[in-house]
Parts: sequence; C-alpha cells; structure tokens
Amino acid sequence: MVKIPFTPEMVSESKKLADSMGAIRNSILEGGGNRAGFLAELALCAYFGAKRVDKANHDILFLNKRIEIKTKRRTVDPTPYYEGSVAITSEHQISDYYAFLSLTFGKKSGKNYSRLNSIWLCGFISYEDFIKNCVFYEKGEIDKSNGFVVLTDMRNIKYRELIKPEEFKTTI
Repeated sequence: MVKIPFTPEMVSESKKLADSMGAIRNSILEGGGNRAGFLAELALCAYFGAKRVDKANHDILFLNKRIEIKTKRRTVDPTPYYEGSVAITSEHQISDYYAFLSLTFGKKSGKNYSRLNSIWLCGFISYEDFIKNCVFYEKGEIDKSNGFVVLTDMRNIKYRELIKPEEFKTTI
C-alpha cells in the first residue's frame, strides 16, 4: 500500500462532481460516498498519469486498460488484512482491473466523514482474479474478519492479495 498525494483543488473538484451526480441508483450509501470516490479517481489519475473517463463500466484508463476504482472511507489507516469490496449491484462494471483505495479521515459522525488525512492506494487486481479469489457475503451477514454487518450482497478481497501499486505498471 502506498499513500498518494492529493491537493485542495482535487478536494474541491470532487465536491463539484459529487454534487452534480447526486444519489445514484443502487448506491449503498445513497450517494454519500460519491465525493470520496471522485477524489480517489482524481488522486489516482494524478499519481499514475492516467486518464479519467467516467464510463459506466470503468472510471479511468491507464496503458489502455480499463480500471474501475472502489473506495472506502475510514478513520484509521488500512492494513494488508483489511478488505476491498465490490457490491453485487456494481457487477455490471466489468473492467480489466479494480483499484482499491482508502481515504482516512480524522472524524466521523454518522455517515459523514471530515478532516481528510490521507489517501491510500491499497492495490489492484484483474477482474478475472478478483472473481476467482473473492469471498461472497450476503446482506446482513457478519464478516468474521472484522465484525462488519454487510449492508448489501458483496464480494470482498484482502488487500494483501492485491497487486502492489509499485508492481502494477510492470504487471499489465
């Protein structure tokens, strides 16, 4: 995992993009995570020199590979034992790779997070390897690795199973 830089301009742009999008259909957080998702896209594009395309099936293009970004908000920095998730309602987003990012905030109140501290690029995995290696959880089930009550049917994978950010460019 690697901490990637972000700027106040990215934070401002992510707010504009999220406000213009509003709540999207099948959103677990009813649009509440859009700002974090857009910020992750902007930061990853700047970090890798990728192109943000905002398509229905993928968010960015890098070295001619379609990458769908999945983002989690947290109040603690991620570890290799944490998990990346893809909701079943997002399975129509068939891309070449998933990129998993985590945003660490200093404060959480209900579903709202504030005081962004850092953005972590946790790793990548090909769509095929994700499907082969993920663990399926049903809505309401408890993830025994962390005690989280699953909000919707989803597939999870441990960050330690992902392609490390520094190896990704040579992998694809």
